[in-house]
Amino acid sequence: MKRRFMKNNKGYSMVEMIICIAIIAILSGIALVTVSMINSAKAKDAAVSFNSVLADTMSKAKGQMCIVGGVEQPNYKRCVHIYLESSSGRYYVKTGYYDDVADKYYFEDAENKNGGKGTNLSSKVVIKYQDETGAVKTVDSTGVYVVFNKNGTCSKGTGLYEFYKRNGSLVDEVRLKANGSHQLY
Repeated sequence: MKRRFMKNNKGYSMVEMIICIAIIAILSGIALVTVSMINSAKAKDAAVSFNSVLADTMSKAKGQMCIVGGVEQPNYKRCVHIYLESSSGRYYVKTGYYDDVADKYYFEDAENKNGGKGTNLSSKVVIKYQDETGAVKTVDSTGVYVVFNKNGTCSKGTGLYEFYKRNGSLVDEVRLKANGSHQLY
């Protein structure tokens, strides 16, 4: 009986193989489109989060004295730092203070998420910054600082922030102007 079964079993046909290959190709195509859509959504979310942090920091800066550790700091201004953490490859944005007399930045861990690192933007995004002179740089571990004055204007960090998927496709932009206005495109 066993011998007879082996004689009649000739394997699979060419049509069956083509059908299997077609199914695998369709499923692979769907997976690639899904991954691309997820990466686009993460890059878009990073731009929205950054814009939200800018709005929150600017509203806190307007007409308010900076109080750090219960002490009023008349020389301090509100600031935002967007940077790439080298070890994880993730972008973060955190808020803090800028002392314009000492030309120094201060960040309180308790005021920022993730143990003081700040808001996690994503590892699926590349952020480029173009300043007012037109110079473009990819935001790296040194990052870019944005400083808001007490009247809500921006004295540092004005320009265009571009959010790209890792494959190089531009997904979103945030433009920050000297008058403090910022717009998500």
